[in-house]
Amino acid sequence: DLVAVIDLEASKMVWVTSGPDRPHWRGAHDPTLTDRGEILIFDNLGGVGGNSRLVALEPGARSANWTWAGDPAESFSSMFCGTLDALPGGNILATESCHGRAIEIDRASGEIVWEFVSERVAGDDAEFVAALFEVQRIPRPDWLASSSK
Repeated sequence: DLVAVIDLEASKMVWVTSGPDRPHWRGAHDPTLTDRGEILIFDNLGGVGGNSRLVALEPGARSANWTWAGDPAESFSSMFCGTLDALPGGNILATESCHGRAIEIDRASGEIVWEFVSERVAGDDAEFVAALFEVQRIPRPDWLASSSK
């Protein structure tokens, strides 16, 4: 439950945190440095009721300058895995691995502006969902350009 910066040349840890103010992280991973100089963290179990949340940490202040969780809290929960990425324009792309779901969040409003949910399910009651491990936004390649003219 720690995020650290390691100086490879000196072979030592030079910065470490267990998260912003209470509650601290539980299962935090996928630290990603943004162009703003903050660290995005996917916190699997540190949100309300042990659900997931996304945190943007201001490293110098060791405080969160943005957090996002499901509303209600249980609507965003991934016991393990999960990724997040800052998109051009400021939105956040998050992969909720355990539920086979990817969402784009408007960082300013907290609204979900795009969502994908895997239809790959199994089990007698469709209780097993194919996990998504990482979703990335890429520019549309020319070979996928629309063929309708």
